[in-house]
Amino acid sequence: MLWVTFFRKEAVMAATTDRRAARERLVALALQEVDRLIPLDEKVALRGQYMADFEDQADELDRTLVSAFLRERIALSGASEVQVVGRCPHCHSDRVYLERWSSMVDVLTPHGSVPLKKQHASCRACGLAFSPSGARPADADRG
Repeated sequence: MLWVTFFRKEAVMAATTDRRAARERLVALALQEVDRLIPLDEKVALRGQYMADFEDQADELDRTLVSAFLRERIALSGASEVQVVGRCPHCHSDRVYLERWSSMVDVLTPHGSVPLKKQHASCRACGLAFSPSGARPADADRG
């Protein structure tokens, strides 16, 4: 009796930064934004006078910090870049290779635009190109 074993190639992911560096960048950005909105120097007047002005400042702070957090979190994600492509989604061949080039794609979130690195792969069997499935964070099923 002949036994044949099929191995499924899993996409091996790598983070593009480390936690300490990401935290330091986020803390530095938060301090910079707070210093800009509420300067330590008592002689410098605070911007705005009405609640609408304060809300605008809070929205500005939200867009700045949350989009920076999303960029850092994506970079820390195991799904930031694939090292092994896996199989072709078109013909299911394992004769695939990762292209040396990548492109940047802006994803619009409720917190602003976040740039994502999009990797590209090609299949030697069918000749079609695709983006590896693990090359971006997965969409959340919130429905």
